[in-house]
Amino acid sequence: MRSTLAALMCLFVFSAIPAKAQTDCSGGIINDDGVFEDGLRFNAADGRMVQKIVLPSPQSLRSVCVCWQSLSSGDSAVNFNLLVYDATGVGGQPGTLIASVPETALGIPSGLTGKFYKYDLSGVNLSSDAYIGVQVNGFTEPGIYLCESTGLAPAKPGYASITGGAVWTDVVLLDPLFEAFGLRALTGPSTQSCFQTATDLCLNNGRFKVSAT
Repeated sequence: MRSTLAALMCLFVFSAIPAKAQTDCSGGIINDDGVFEDGLRFNAADGRMVQKIVLPSPQSLRSVCVCWQSLSSGDSAVNFNLLVYDATGVGGQPGTLIASVPETALGIPSGLTGKFYKYDLSGVNLSSDAYIGVQVNGFTEPGIYLCESTGLAPAKPGYASITGGAVWTDVVLLDPLFEAFGLRALTGPSTQSCFQTATDLCLNNGRFKVSAT
């Protein structure tokens, strides 16, 4: 097991025997290489880990898949929030929180094997690139880790925060071997003409748009 203490963050990383991703989440936007050597978690009440997804055009999120690992045989479930941010933050970091949906994963296998869980997010429309991720209370979920691909390949944009998203840290600064999280998204063409931004507000399921300067 590797553990790193970073400024303002207590990060736990465990090195696993490489585990193949399960095939129930094999489609959509995939940033990982299909093998998860590590897992990440934060010893904090509000640990957030997000991964960027690049969209070719305005899209609707159909679903998000999250890969979880457990280091404790007595902890096989996790309660968390599924997060979606736009990419309007400083330097392309996570910006405005678009969605936060409470979710649960049950039957997480103990040991070093990861398992994907699929969640419906068909009501979330995206006007441009976005970040998907999770928010976990590390104190109440001490044995649960988000799957991580590591190696020598260029890292995909991934960020972490323990400040409620007020400050984001590039995951590569916490784990230099980071390649990608076990986070995948299935998208499709958007049916809405209105996309909410910092100056535009969508009302009544996107039928009306209010803009301000």
